[in-house]
Order: sequence, then structure tokens, then C-alpha cells
Amino acid sequence: MAERKAIAKKASLAAREAKRKASKKVSESGLTVLLGNGVVLKYIHRGINQPVHSIDSGTVERDGHGGLKVRRGKGVVVERLSVSHLRSWRIIGPDGVSIDWDISPGDDERLR
Repeated sequence: MAERKAIAKKASLAAREAKRKASKKVSESGLTVLLGNGVVLKYIHRGINQPVHSIDSGTVERDGHGGLKVRRGKGVVVERLSVSHLRSWRIIGPDGVSIDWDISPGDDERLR
């Protein structure tokens, strides 16, 4: 019985990792990720002792220069998170699995 559970858990982890890799490739290709329904963007600005910020509505896409564009409503850019201002960011799905990210050492746990 324990062996079956271990095999099932291993298969579940492998499926989750494959989904994560596929999602990362999608967002790197220039497609947007819809925020809401449990999908959240969390980020930290550069600097010492910066808080974690989160956005839970709109869309987010990579800007092609290492930063992100967050849009609301009819596509209006409401937040331009440039690479020069961002230290770390992560898009988290409703199941808690990371969809896309760029995280500096030491920020991983804060962005979960």
C-alpha cells in the first residue's frame, strides 16, 4: 500500500513539474497570463527590506526586457514593473504551483 502511494505521489509530482515547465514556456513566448480566480502576481522591488506586493486582477506579460506589464480592464497598462525596479517576482496558480517567475536568492520563501 505504501509503495502504491509513493508511486502515485511521484507521478503527481512529475505531472505538476511538466505543467509548470509548459506554463513557463507559454509566458516566455509573449502570451499573457490572466490574473484572478486564484492566480496572483507577487513581487518585490529592489532595495533593502522591501515588502511583498501582490496583484490579483488583470493580465500580466513579460515586456521583453526582463520586466513585466500589468494591464487591467480594456488593456490599459496600470503597472510597468521594469527589470531595473524589480528584484523578484512569481505568478502563482490557484493550486499554489508557480506558473512563471524570476526570483533572486533569498526571496523564494517570501514569494510563496
